[in-house]
This record gives sequence, structure tokens and C-alpha cells, in this order.
Amino acid sequence: MKYPRPPRLLASLVLTTCAACGGSGNPPTSTATLDAGMTADGSHGDSSTADAYLSIPPCGNGKLDHSPQHNSQHNGTPEQCDDGNLITGDGCSHTCMIEQPSTHADTIQTTKPNGTGTRNHNNAINGVRGAGSTMGSFDVLSLDNTLSGHPSATFRWGAQRVLNGPGVDFVVFENGFEVFGTAGNPQHFMDPMVVELSVDGQTWVTFPHDYTHTPETSYSRNPNHWIGFAGTQPVRLNRDTHPVDPFDPAAAGGDGFDLEQLPTDSPEAREIRSKGFVWLRLTSAGVVTNPDTNNPFPQDFISNGPDIDGIIARYLVDD
Repeated sequence: MKYPRPPRLLASLVLTTCAACGGSGNPPTSTATLDAGMTADGSHGDSSTADAYLSIPPCGNGKLDHSPQHNSQHNGTPEQCDDGNLITGDGCSHTCMIEQPSTHADTIQTTKPNGTGTRNHNNAINGVRGAGSTMGSFDVLSLDNTLSGHPSATFRWGAQRVLNGPGVDFVVFENGFEVFGTAGNPQHFMDPMVVELSVDGQTWVTFPHDYTHTPETSYSRNPNHWIGFAGTQPVRLNRDTHPVDPFDPAAAGGDGFDLEQLPTDSPEAREIRSKGFVWLRLTSAGVVTNPDTNNPFPQDFISNGPDIDGIIARYLVDD
């Protein structure tokens, strides 16, 4: 991630003067530069003198200000950075928030028809914008089980490969949130998903998962019963308002996956462990057969399918 040092902003006015122009169209004969805080005669006076000429929003003036009232660009949230411009994508956003590194999956394939709102495919690849621990976001792609097409989506990171490195290698942000429960018995509204990985987009390796609730034919809102599934945790990370480390589960939420947890009993899995993967597929657990019951995994009766907010990888190389 780039943390740009805020440069000193020189907001200048070019004053043009000309001798006896008189509307004759003669070119200017001299120019002068007026810095912020300098009067037209060259002396340093009240900065309000320059402010009268300049119209620069507090966010984007090159000065880091933690006072909420100085960041009207972002609803009064204190600035986290200020690199002297209002350009997004350079490490400091147009609202003076630190931007996440662009390691989120940026390509999606799904049989679900593209549309507007939560049916917009771009919502799953435009950066994670979670709504916190106790509510869901609308900046998601819904794999609505009631719509045509299989409730799954396939992702990749441009022309890059996700590698196996120390700790969690990628995090899936689905849109779950806490509803009630206790520390010993958490209860989440969630749409569990099965994760599959591939090198070529043809042969897939399923990430190990296990539903441990008893009986397995009934649904549990306890995320601890959904081992190895994506879509069980709240999404606290928000690239605009809460740009924390995506690999800090307490701060960011989401479901982390470590390639070291893949099985070693197949050549495809061993290849992904040693060389990484290119494609990642998420499928609603509600259409995947539980080998323990030979029936699909159960779903919350009020669920209509997963809502994908994004996927972020930690270790990437050109494929």
C-alpha cells in the first residue's frame, strides 16, 4: 500500500498586467505569482487574502487535518491522508481516505444475468464496502437462488496468480452479520459458500469444509458449525470509510483461507499448494451436496442466496 507523504501545496494565482492595454489586445508585459498567504504587492498578509481568490476544498489541499469539520468530502470523517489532489487510485482517495492495495479479484464470470443494484456484477470486484458487524451492505452481488442460473461465481486477479505464503492467503467477504447470541454461542445471518480453486479453469480443487451441527439436516446460525466455508463472518472492512488491514480478522471481518490447508492426496491440490492458483469459484452451500447426508447443505429459511462483497489476496505474481 502506498502512503504518500503530503506535499506542500502551492496554490498560485497568476496575475497578468500590461502597459496601456486599453482593450487593444496587446500581450501582457509581466507576470507575478501569488502564493497562499501573500498579498498582491508581494507582502505576506492574512491567508484570507489568498483564500478570497482560491477555492480549494479542505480535502485535497495537501495538509493532513484530523478535524472532522475539515473533511466535508467525506461526511465529516477526519482525514487519513492528503496528497494534494482529489484523484482516486494513487494511495489516497478523493475523500482523503487511505486506499487499500489493489489486490482484490477484478474479473468475474457467472451465469447470473448482469443488472442493477445488488445484481450488478461489478459490485463483487469494485472493492470491499462492508457495513459493519450488525448489518449488511448493498454494494454486493447477490447470487439469488430464485433467479436463473447456478448460484455461483468465478473470479480471478487479472493475469496474476495467487500464491501460498505465510498465514492466510486470501479473504472472502460475503456480507454476513451478527444478529444475536452470546460469546459462547454466536449467531450470524449468513449464506455459507463452498470455495473451489483452479489453475486452468477446468480442473477444480475443493477447499476442505465440514458442517458440524447436530443434526446436519437442520440449519445452524452459529458460524463455528461451518468449518472451511466462506460467507460466515461480518464484513467490517470498507475501502471508503474503514480501510483497515484486510488480513486482520478482528478489524476487517471476512473469512480467511490458507492454501496450506488444502489436501495433499491429489496432484492438483499439491500443485496449488506449491505454485498457487488462478481461478476461484464460490458456490452457494445450499446447492452443494453434503456427503454426510447426501442432501444439500441446509439454509436459513429467510436466505435467498449469498451476497458477495469481494475477495482480497495477499500474495500475487504475474501468471
